[in-house]
Amino acid sequence: MIQVLVILVITGPRRSTPANANILVGVSFFASAPNVMILFREETTCYPFSEQLFSIDAKGAFDALKPGEGINLPSWESLPTFDSEAEFDKRCGKLAIDLPHHDRRQPFQSAI
Repeated sequence: MIQVLVILVITGPRRSTPANANILVGVSFFASAPNVMILFREETTCYPFSEQLFSIDAKGAFDALKPGEGINLPSWESLPTFDSEAEFDKRCGKLAIDLPHHDRRQPFQSAI
């Protein structure tokens, strides 16, 4: 079992409803990880590019960020959203979710 926080960010075109978003890539991780969140970011080709993140589903440490209606969500407007990664990080901090940051990682020790 995975014992770390798992955040899956799925990108792609935004369909008519979240239920139509192709999130199959995240299902096995969601099933096996105790602390996991699936976020969706719309892939756009027009400036300004969207930084908005939608919370598709969450469990464990991310429970407070879980959509209230389950995975079969009727509309994008019903999902918890974050205007940017910085806002998501700030919200996690307020909920005492300790996200790993690249600047706090231990240096990689070579085995050679």
